[in-house]
Amino acid sequence: MSEFSFNDGLRHGGRRPRLVLVDKTGTMYHFTGESIPGVCVILTEKFEKNGKWSNTTFAIVSASGVSHVVLCSPMHGKVFQDCATWGDVFVAFSATIQGKIFDREGLKIFIGTEWPDVATRLTSTEATLASLESSESEAESDVVEVDFGSPNRRTMDAGFWTWPIEVMSHHDDGEPETPPATVIATVWPDGSIEGHKASQVKILSRDSRPGMKGGFRTIRLAVPSKGVARHARRCFETPQEKGNW
Repeated sequence: MSEFSFNDGLRHGGRRPRLVLVDKTGTMYHFTGESIPGVCVILTEKFEKNGKWSNTTFAIVSASGVSHVVLCSPMHGKVFQDCATWGDVFVAFSATIQGKIFDREGLKIFIGTEWPDVATRLTSTEATLASLESSESEAESDVVEVDFGSPNRRTMDAGFWTWPIEVMSHHDDGEPETPPATVIATVWPDGSIEGHKASQVKILSRDSRPGMKGGFRTIRLAVPSKGVARHARRCFETPQEKGNW
């Protein structure tokens, strides 16, 4: 048996933690404030009344072989925000329970119920990647992330939020072509993609975080195998119809 504590109080940013238990057969359980027969028993519970910050701290004992995981979105982010696909989520979750077996479909259902926007993003990404891989005319794809934001005044005045993302090719050995790298596609803020390999580039997700001078952006892209991407400074005026990130 294992004893631990769990507090269900609201975190800053409107985030609320969820406690998940996984038994030795891999079955998953969502703790909702009551003992779960054969899985865990509540020893004590201490309630603190404080308006929207009211919370309960539980002292819990879990049965032998039962793992527990507390899932909570990071500040200004989403749970599993670093995972591009369901496969990535399964790897990340497995690591938290030391590689023990767990019900993958149960985890998908749980995330879909508690964080439906996260589930939608993951499913959409996998569908997009599958559509690329199923086409014989398309090369294999990789998922890349482009992070940028919080420009200084001079950079922002130069049009920082209108600059596109450039996707560049690699040599077969994985090293970037130098000089210069070959731009195979240009991704604009309005979602349009141009270039001779534009059909092989897809926007998988767009996330924003608060910060100075417009905050930060994380753009996930499906690109041709071994491709790289960067938020590119442009010396010419960006067409107005291309929008802002």
